Amino acid sequence: MSERLWDPGLQPERTSLAWRRTSLAQVVAGFAVLRFALARGSVVAVAAAAVAVVAGGLTMLLAHKTYLASTIRLRERAPVRSGALPFIASACTALLGVAGLLVHLT
Repeated sequence: MSERLWDPGLQPERTSLAWRRTSLAQVVAGFAVLRFALARGSVVAVAAAAVAVVAGGLTMLLAHKTYLASTIRLRERAPVRSGALPFIASACTALLGVAGLLVHLT
């Protein structure tokens, strides 16, 4: 009896779950920064935190879309393309950092 040692569908699933955890952390951190920015009355920090929350949500949706596209391409034995997911997640993290600094400085 021969068992398959590698399942091509597991790697995209693990990657998708990691991106979902990352984006969930970004959304939660964005809401925390948003709360502190509202308490401090910093309009610029509120705007940056709100954009970061939206970017975190977009990262979550894009992670799911990327997972679906990856599994389809793996079934077709086509190369899997990298997308905008790392860029959006990095932008969200940078926005959270800027918003946090703005809250701290005001």
